[in-house]
Amino acid sequence: MLEKCVQMAVSMAEQAYDDYGPLEKKQVALRAAIELFNAFHLPVPQPGALNTALEAAVFAVRQTQRPRSPYQDAPTRVNPVVVPVVQAALPEPARS
Repeated sequence: MLEKCVQMAVSMAEQAYDDYGPLEKKQVALRAAIELFNAFHLPVPQPGALNTALEAAVFAVRQTQRPRSPYQDAPTRVNPVVVPVVQAALPEPARS
């Protein structure tokens, strides 16, 4: 149950608080996990166990996220046009 509650809390923090820093997101996830345990009338795990589970869940989320690309995530996508390079024939240098 610890893994599932923490996983949901971390996913929520990553999605809803995307512009927060890592420490702020960790605090949000920690509070959310504790609220989940309390909502289901489950004993809240020891702080060390919660911290370990949070760190593992964050690591797992980071492993599954695709890297953001400014080209793919831009609101308008532009298909590049490939223009062939044509080399003009240069005149031969004058020989003296």
